Amino acid sequence: MIDSKYDPVTQHYVELGVLWNALSTGYEVSVYPDRNAKRSSSKLNKPILTIVAHDVPPERIEYDGRCYFVRSEFRQDMTHVDGQWVDVKTGKELCFYLLTTDGTRYDSVK
Repeated sequence: MIDSKYDPVTQHYVELGVLWNALSTGYEVSVYPDRNAKRSSSKLNKPILTIVAHDVPPERIEYDGRCYFVRSEFRQDMTHVDGQWVDVKTGKELCFYLLTTDGTRYDSVK
């Protein structure tokens, strides 16, 4: 895990972690009920953001007062952004986006 933020409204953790594969290094932002939850046992393991970034990898999760985001330069063809997460038990929502170093905001990339 690179960074983690506790969201007091949903009482979940927003975590930025590293994904490794044979072709490149990727990063993900996911929501979990516990800090450092075991990924294999979590029912919330679908990443909100999946990023492949070679030049400017994400370093931390930031919060703008409404949404969580990470700053990165990324490969758009290998990046996925879901702008919303909803707690199925409470209906409480979190929003997410990806921000490039030049300030371009991506709420959704598929």
